[in-house]
This record gives sequence, C-alpha cells and structure tokens, in this order.
Amino acid sequence: AQGAGPGHIVAVRLPRGHHLITTLLAIWKTGAAYLPIDPALPPARQKTLLAIANPTLLITEPPAAGAPAPLAGPHPDDLAYVLFTSGSTGEPKAVAIPHSNLTALFEGLAARIPPPTCAQWLTSPAFDISLVEMLWPLIRGGTVVVAPSDGFGPGRLTHGSTADGKPVPLRWLQATPSHVRLMLTDDVYRRMIAGLDCVVVAGEAFPPDLAAELLELGTKSVINGYGPTEATVYATVHQVESPVGARVPIGEPLPHTITHTLDPHGQPLPPGAIGQLHLTGHTLAWGYLHQPATTADHFTPNPHGPPGTRLYHTGDLTTHTPDHTHHYLGRTDHQLKIAGHRIEPAEIEHALTTHPHITHATVTTRNNHLTAYITTTPPTPTPHHIHTHLTHQLPHHHIPTHIITIPHLPLTPNGKIDHTALNAIPLPRTGVTVGREPRPGPEQTVAAAWRQALQVERVAADVSFFDSGGSSLQLIQLHALLDAEFPGAIRLIELFTAVTIEQTAELVSARQPPRTREFLV
Repeated sequence: AQGAGPGHIVAVRLPRGHHLITTLLAIWKTGAAYLPIDPALPPARQKTLLAIANPTLLITEPPAAGAPAPLAGPHPDDLAYVLFTSGSTGEPKAVAIPHSNLTALFEGLAARIPPPTCAQWLTSPAFDISLVEMLWPLIRGGTVVVAPSDGFGPGRLTHGSTADGKPVPLRWLQATPSHVRLMLTDDVYRRMIAGLDCVVVAGEAFPPDLAAELLELGTKSVINGYGPTEATVYATVHQVESPVGARVPIGEPLPHTITHTLDPHGQPLPPGAIGQLHLTGHTLAWGYLHQPATTADHFTPNPHGPPGTRLYHTGDLTTHTPDHTHHYLGRTDHQLKIAGHRIEPAEIEHALTTHPHITHATVTTRNNHLTAYITTTPPTPTPHHIHTHLTHQLPHHHIPTHIITIPHLPLTPNGKIDHTALNAIPLPRTGVTVGREPRPGPEQTVAAAWRQALQVERVAADVSFFDSGGSSLQLIQLHALLDAEFPGAIRLIELFTAVTIEQTAELVSARQPPRTREFLV
C-alpha cells in the first residue's frame, strides 16, 4: 500500500476515466482518503493544494497491473476524501469527508431521485457532484459513461457502450444550469436530453425558464439539487413540476440531513422569514484540514439538537414553507457562484496583487461575469498580460472576464469599497465593430468557432476573446469546438493566453492541420 492506510491522504492527479475510478476505489480499500488534483490546474495551484493537504502519496500515472495483497478496507468513520473550496483569506480550504457520510448521501438520494442506470460523468473529480456521477451508478449496478477529460462543452454528451460494442443509451445526466443551457444550444444534444429519465441540475441557482424548457422537452424527471461541499454534495433536492413558478425551490432536506433557518442571533425563524440556512445531521464534514480556527467558525455546537451535534453555517440566505421546502435567495457574505463553482473574491484579489504592477484589486460579478477592478503602477499591464499572470495561479473559472483599471478604488463614507460606484463604471466594449478580418485558412476556422461560441456575426482577428464579450464558460465551449477541428492541438488553459484568433490560429496550425467540418453559425 506504499504507506497508505487509515488516517492518510493519497493525492490523485489523473484525467477523468476508468483508471481514475479504480484508483479511487483502491485507495479506499487501503483505508486511506483520496484528494483529487485536476491535471488542468496551473502547476502553482497544484503545488499550493498539495502543500496544504500534505498527502502521503501522489499518484500521477495509472497503477500497474498485478495482484495486491488483501486489504481490510476502510472503517465507516475513516476519512474518505478531501476536496478544496475557495478560501476567503486567499488560501483554499480542504474539506474532509468520512465514508459514513457517503453512505448517508446515497441512501438519501435513493429515497428521493430516480436512480441512474446509465449516467454521464461530466464533471471534474475536484467538483463534489462528480461523486454522484461516478459512484452512484456503480453502486446501483448501472453504467458510467466517461466524458473526455479535456472539457465538457456540448460535444461531450455521449451514449455508452459495452466492452463488446453494444450501445447503452444514456438515461441520466447531472450538470450545472450554465452547462445544461450550453448543451441545449446543440440540436443533437437537445434531443438526447429530451429522452432522458432524469436531469439533476445543481451548483448554482436554477433559472425558471431553463426548468420550464427541460419539462417542455419531455425530460421525465427534472431535479434541482442543493448542497455545499461541507455537507457531502447534496443537502436538499426538489422535483420540478409544471407550471414552474418565479423561483425554483431548492427543496426539502434529504434523509440524514436536518435544516434550520436562523436569524443573526441563532434563533429559529418561522416559515416565510428570511435567514441563514444551517445544516446538521449525518452528512457534515469533519471540518477543514489543518485549519482548526476556520473549522470552529463554520461548524459550531448545535443548540437545537442532541448534545454533541454540530451546525454548519452555509452562508446562504433562504426562506422555507411549512412543509420545509426551501427557497435560495442569495449569500450573506461576498462569496460568488459562477458556473457551479464557489468563488471567494479574496482569492482572486490576492492573485491579482501578486502582479508587480497591480497595487489594489477588488472582484465582483456583473451580468454573471467575474469583473476585476484594479489600480496599477507604470507600466500599466494589459488585460492579456494579467490573464496570463492569473492562469499560472488560479483555475480557469476564477479568471475574470473583465479587468478594469481605475485611478483608485471608490470608498463609502465609512471607508468600505463602494460597490455601487464600481457598478456605475462602464464595462469594456464587447462585440467587435473594428479590427482586422480573419485571414483565409486556420484563422477563418478559428473565427467560425468564435462566432458560434459568442453567438455573434462578426469577430476580429486581433481583438481578445474577453474583449469580444466572451466569458470563462464560453471559453470552455470554444475549446470543445476547436478540439473538434484540431483534435488534441490545444489545451483549455492555453486559450487564456492565446486570446485572439490570430494567436490561437498560430498555435494550432503549428501543431495539427484542421479537419474539414461545417459550423452552424
């Protein structure tokens, strides 16, 4: 077992695939916990996560075949896995989850959600909902269809097949609302989604129009799932029914989970009142690895339950009905949610101010796009140079779409950042009215992918993707489109530095000639 066993952590840096599933199960067999490290993360980010978790081992290649010695396996109270969430101090938080929590999760899901007979594994193993995609179907005797590891845009939705090539129709899908909406823009995948038994939407607020669209398509069961990583993936679920109201509920708590809506003094609130959602029960994390003070702040003794139980403070504002159906209303703090990812602005602000010419930074959202406001010293760095700087430190979903340089950060009379004044600053021009036309050849091929991802008629070869109105989520779609044209020629992370059509065309043409294919524009 190479030193792995109960109380130890084994880091795994492998792409999505069957080798990853068998590796995770093998780690559990030793009694150790796993820590997934997404290979797409910048090297500096990977180094930071490994330094915080201090794992016993790091697995970076598929394990060699052989007959290992029999192992006793884990105890229910042993640590199962560690996942990182964004930290408000600029340092990620490592959430520690024991095996018993997973048992409670899958028992709860089985009572409330149609089981997956053939499910698509779309998400990164570093995103907690991936546990449901890769493990629950196997527990139920079903099939896991592994999506390619280099992205999960519309082109990644596929049916399965057996070892002898027999088709296995996809029946079950889980994704964030942003990714579901992205997939619905493609007619082929739209028809696939329409024929599914169940679509579970999670990770961010579920727009009512998207819920109604899924029901109109004919998807048999549409589920809205809610839960922080600290409560083992899902805490509440809601079966969406027509007609969809003005807000899609996050639903009732799963078995083994108890919810409390509390006021700022920790007192229970009646139905209809707005307060912070607190969770307790058998699915709470141990806390944050090697961060006892942060753990004590977020996990407190539970005065509303048996002695020895704890409350997790979610930071989410909710209201509930008499039957304990909850509605999500927003956050009590500055934490953001983009494409299903929890993002602490302070982590991005810290990365920005490590640039030698950025003195101050604040990050917020506008039109659901991350927007950074910075002050600088000469020479003022360009947005392209700043994006390049950030890609060495942060995951792609932490990269701001807009970077705005201002003389100073506006303050309120009490000395805090004036967000109203920031929101009044015009965003950089989006949509292209000037700039060089793409040249025949690779530039035109790349330009066609840009037009499809951005849903615009004109793009310029020398204007950046972000200045053309693109977001990080649309960049994922662009990567899927380009990978269909130039298979394996460009990695997603490279699109944050090769930000113009000209730069991207130079990169891919030096590696692989394009295939002939038509885009729908």
